[in-house]
Order: sequence, then C-alpha cells, then structure tokens
Amino acid sequence: MMKLKINKWSAINDREVLLNGESKLVFDSTALTDQKLEVAYRALGVSYPKFFKMDAQSKLGWLSAEYLCEGGKLFDTSASKDVALVLSNRKSSLDTDEQYQQSLTNEEEFLPSPAVFVYTLANIVAGEICIRHGIKGENNFLISESFDAAALVNYVTILFEEGLCEQCLVGWVEAYHGTLRSMFASIAKTTDEKAGLLFNIENLNQVYQTSEL
Repeated sequence: MMKLKINKWSAINDREVLLNGESKLVFDSTALTDQKLEVAYRALGVSYPKFFKMDAQSKLGWLSAEYLCEGGKLFDTSASKDVALVLSNRKSSLDTDEQYQQSLTNEEEFLPSPAVFVYTLANIVAGEICIRHGIKGENNFLISESFDAAALVNYVTILFEEGLCEQCLVGWVEAYHGTLRSMFASIAKTTDEKAGLLFNIENLNQVYQTSEL
C-alpha cells in the first residue's frame, strides 16, 4: 500500500544546523545572525553568489533546503512539476518589512531600497528555493500563530491525493529580530514499510520539537 513518508529532515536554529537529528554545524554563540548564516553557507562548500543578496529569512530557507540535500539535488526527479513546496511561519516577512519601513520614515536619509523591498513577501523564500532547485510545481506559504502540523499535513496530503505532486518539501522558516528557526522535511510516496517516518501530525510535530533549542 502506498504511503506518505518523511524521508529526511533538516533544521537550523540559533545554536546549530541539524540533519535527521544529527548536528552538522554548531554556531559560535557570540556570532550575529548574518555571521551564522554565512558560516552555514561556507560550510556547504557550494558557490551561489545570489545568496549574499537575500534577506535573512530567504537565506535561512535556502540553507535549510541546501542542507537537506547536502549541496546536491533536492529531489531525484525529471519532472519539476511533480514537486510541491509548502512552507509556513508566524511573522510572514515582518523582519524585512520593518527594515524597509525604517528606510521610508528616515527623514534625514530617505532612501527606500529596492533590494530590501523585493523581500517584503514571505513567499519570496519559496521562490528562491524553487529557482535554486528548478521546482515548478504547486507551492504555498501559510501563516499561523505557531507551528501547525495538522494544517501542513492536511494540505500536503490533499496535494498528493489530487495528483498535484509526487514529492513535497514542507516546513517552517522564520528569521525575526536576530532569531533563526527552521525545519524542512522531504515527503514522498513509497510502498516500503521500513523507509522513513509516516507523514502524519504526530511525527511532524515530533520532528519539529526535536529541532527546537
């Protein structure tokens, strides 16, 4: 019987980078947010100059996906439309919104930046990941007061049941006021009873809680 399984998961918080629960990188506790994100990027050994133009939240999401595939291909697929991407957080793009607002209200140096403005939408994170990995399938960004495993599991399950995807990247990503928090999981259909965790509310919550500080 075909079932949805969590194949692997990654997480990044203020302390470390995790892959399937194993610590891959521990940050210097005195480092600033941007420094931590750059250290995580350098540790991958990949070259992607656009990374340095992103806001903190997009960097966080990009890195979470990159660690999930360890610098390689995120999904083994010949049809990018078969891959869906469903992300969520609480603050949307508020961290960048506030930065942009400050540039508008500064009477002495009124200089609104297009480079900042372009990241004042939460789903830009998804866009950066789709560009990097060639994903052209269904994608959405949900806003909730806290991590809502039920909403994510229900939404993603419908995508599979309606034939809108064969694989999916689902997760939480938020960078706000110097705090980093992400958890990404790759989901796929399989008949192998021993492969991965069942994709359900309990297991997704467990993965998220394991990745907490």
